[in-house]
Amino acid sequence: MPGTTAVLATTRRAEVLVGAHSEAIAALGASPLRTAYGDALRTSTAMVGAGFRPNVEELLRVRPDLVMQWADRGAGLVEPIERAGLRVLPVRFGTESDARTALTDLGAAVEGGAARTRAMLAWRDRVERELAAVRATLGSPPPAVLYLARTTGGYQAAGGDHYFEEALVRAGGRNVATLLRGTPVLGPEQVVELAPEVIVVGSFESPAGVARLRADPRLAAVPAIRNGRVHHVPVGGYRWDPPSQESPLYWLWLAHQLHPAAPWPGLEPAAIEAFDVLYGVRLAPQTLATIVDGAASR
Repeated sequence: MPGTTAVLATTRRAEVLVGAHSEAIAALGASPLRTAYGDALRTSTAMVGAGFRPNVEELLRVRPDLVMQWADRGAGLVEPIERAGLRVLPVRFGTESDARTALTDLGAAVEGGAARTRAMLAWRDRVERELAAVRATLGSPPPAVLYLARTTGGYQAAGGDHYFEEALVRAGGRNVATLLRGTPVLGPEQVVELAPEVIVVGSFESPAGVARLRADPRLAAVPAIRNGRVHHVPVGGYRWDPPSQESPLYWLWLAHQLHPAAPWPGLEPAAIEAFDVLYGVRLAPQTLATIVDGAASR
């Protein structure tokens, strides 16, 4: 799904997209990129089905020059595309290294993309250095943080092998679920036992998830609930919590939530720069307010 806006970033052309995941198009429709890249909203979603399974018949009808596909979720996702004679760019998901590799490979695969990828990675490196410099000055222990991808049907957390762990370290936090693996579903008693000081609700969950947590009487003793430190991850050009070209904004946003008094780089100037570097888009002030303030804490 992050590949959709990654293509826009590396090509700056909506018309090169001939197919995308429906969730990616939905996220694009809710993002500030919908104005600059509105043509992408009409992109077909028929080429990919449930579980990212390719619709080979539709792919052969369109015959794209390149198909981005997950390479770490079973052979049934990549091999049918290759057998059809189409070129595949295999993408792995889950770590900062994976994200950087995917951006580099995509940049090398599209005309003019390599230079844009270099600019993206240079910006990424600089934000990481800036965060590290401020982090070194923090005197207090890292706050205990719990990430919840879902708040319905149980509380789906992020274990120590989740990308949240990498992002959180950059932001000066400590994952209370670091000893768990994957995205385990927790009961309310487990959330209470973990005692997070901050809770981050993922962007795939509705902002109503914040209110749902606050209204659960079983969680009333949780420090994050008691102190009003429950935050919903913003959606920029793409959702910020999966690893993507916009990840540095996620790190910076997290840092501001965890250590609001620390001298972090400003999130709004960073967002303005990021949208220019990534997409060639100038964000309007009211759009910035929607991204930075509207989703920061509900």
